[in-house]
Amino acid sequence: LRKVITYIVENPDAIDDAETRQNINDLLDTVFGWGAQCVLDILDRNRGGFCSFSIRNLFASHSFGQYVIEIMNSGEIEIDESVETLLVLVERDGPTRNSLAANYVNLFYGQNSETIHSKSTDCMWFISQD
Repeated sequence: LRKVITYIVENPDAIDDAETRQNINDLLDTVFGWGAQCVLDILDRNRGGFCSFSIRNLFASHSFGQYVIEIMNSGEIEIDESVETLLVLVERDGPTRNSLAANYVNLFYGQNSETIHSKSTDCMWFISQD
């Protein structure tokens, strides 16, 4: 399903039927949010970030990330090892999402464990029990 939606986001004109295209656009323009705790954190705790976004933007961001990973895996670019990386993981995202972020850092630094150790750090955002 993810590949289909990503394809539609990248190739919106591929849908010939106007009604189907409108239904898909309505779905992609649906706004999704992290909820009241996210808003509270931003307003009351001075945390940066955003709490809601459209499904279209979610898949466009994913598509861009996949594009970057493909370029990095191709060996066509030189890695700038001077860049320092902060990897922020979220407890509720679980191992699948968090491992995608960790995989990106590994790819960015060319799987070089010494560089990863010296140029990246991580933290875990724990979510309080409601």
